[in-house]
Amino acid sequence: MKEILAALCFFGFLAITASAHALPEEKSSLDAAFDSQVKSAAEEAILVGEILCEVAGQLEDDDLSAETDEYFVRALWEKTKSAVKNATAKVKGAVKNAYKEAKHHMKAAAKEAKQKANEKALEIMAKIFGKFMQTYALEDSNRRVDFVKAVTTDLERVGMRLQALGKSLQ
Repeated sequence: MKEILAALCFFGFLAITASAHALPEEKSSLDAAFDSQVKSAAEEAILVGEILCEVAGQLEDDDLSAETDEYFVRALWEKTKSAVKNATAKVKGAVKNAYKEAKHHMKAAAKEAKQKANEKALEIMAKIFGKFMQTYALEDSNRRVDFVKAVTTDLERVGMRLQALGKSLQ
């Protein structure tokens, strides 16, 4: 009787471990949702970073010396906003994964992703402009070049940092 009980326990143990070993490991839906959100945030950070770097490059190329002193900042901000619109169109792979969930909503998802990145880029640029506006003086027209260089340097730095952060999240 002891032998039969021992054999029964042994085969029961084997059956339990064999079935547990055969079960595939599945990610929980929470992990999948979290991974999706992290990937989306990473792509958005990379996109905003690319937009900021592109805007910084366009502002460096623009010649704002013809603007009068009192309208210099307004002209710079207008050129920045138009550069954001142009940069959004130029950025490579802007929304390469925005349509994975539903192909028929691809255009709407792409437009929404671009708009969201545009808004975030403008928000970041407004903060950078606000930081530099405190030190800008209208009387010193020679400082305009320094002002533009400082703004573009900050935009470039923030853009590169966002791109690196997004790539590290991917």
